[in-house]
Amino acid sequence: MIRSLRFGAPAAWAAGDEVYGDNPHLRAALERRGLGYVLAVSRTHRVPTPAGPQRADRLSKRIPRRAWQKLSAGHGAKGHRYYDWAHVAINTRDPASHQHLLVPPQPQRR
Repeated sequence: MIRSLRFGAPAAWAAGDEVYGDNPHLRAALERRGLGYVLAVSRTHRVPTPAGPQRADRLSKRIPRRAWQKLSAGHGAKGHRYYDWAHVAINTRDPASHQHLLVPPQPQRR
């Protein structure tokens, strides 16, 4: 990803799975370039919080019920697909930075 940017590939933002999201060097490189990104992280990934680093899965379990939003992911083979989403602002060293943990959707039976 960074190699492509170094060679001049245009990009407004980046996305990747947890192989990329668990790589702190990649996230730092994207931030140095001022490039927005959405990267999955493993459930054991430690997320910065005011109380210190917390595992992503443990942090997501502490999200209050009112913070979850049920949204449609569109129509699928078995009808409409609804998921619950939540996001949590995380602690960063840069006050101008806007970073969040986007908690994976939980399939809902309708």
